[in-house]
This record gives sequence, C-alpha cells and structure tokens, in this order.
Amino acid sequence: MDRVPEVVEGYPDRLIPKDDDAAKELKKRTLTADKSSEYLFPSRNGRPIRDIKRPWGWLLKEAGLEDFRLHDLRHSHASILVSQGHSLELIGHLLGHTQAQTTKRYAHLTQDPQRRALAGLDAVISAARSQPDTE
Repeated sequence: MDRVPEVVEGYPDRLIPKDDDAAKELKKRTLTADKSSEYLFPSRNGRPIRDIKRPWGWLLKEAGLEDFRLHDLRHSHASILVSQGHSLELIGHLLGHTQAQTTKRYAHLTQDPQRRALAGLDAVISAARSQPDTE
C-alpha cells in the first residue's frame, strides 16, 4: 500500500494510504492530466477545485443516482471496515480524524463482529463440554 499526499487546509502534511486499485487509477490520471497544472484534478483555470457540488451533481446524474452525498462514501468506507472487525482507532486514522470521539459514531456497528466472536467462543466451549471425559 502506498501513501499519497493530500493538501488539506490546516493539515498540509497529511498522507493518505491507498490500495493497489487506487494507485493504478491515480497513475493513469497522472499520465493523462493537464501538465500545465500542478494539481491532479484542477479546475478549468488550473487551480484547486474548491467546490465540488456541480461536478458531484453531474456524476450523480450520469450514474443515475439520487439523494447520495459524497460524505456517504466515507461513512460506507468506515462501516465496512468496522464490520470487518478493524479497530475504531485504525478507522479513525484512515479517515483522518484527529479526535477519537469523531470515530465513535461507528461504535454501534461493532456489535455484529462481537456477537460472531462470542458465538464462535460459545461453539468451542460447547464442543469441549460435549467431549467424553477420558479419565
């Protein structure tokens, strides 16, 4: 997994991990991007995009989606990671949260993995109890 710098106001040195698929897409973008701008996704005037409402609306229309916010992708990302059993600390780090409290909104989603873990533990204990005593 590589890391890509992201310039965020107030966090100029933030690095974002990316998977192999994202790395491939970003590599393709660097090969086809407008070389007159230092930005990977510049606005028409070559400066950073400050407001993505119009492009986001266009993408939703092209995809046939309604009532879908860009932030919903972050929520889905976090929800999937929680359901896979990853720690809230790791998820908060991946999302760029500086406060643990911000990530705790996903804590309710950790109940399913906890239930599965306990069910697995119960199965092991039940199996051990059902074994005949060899003494």
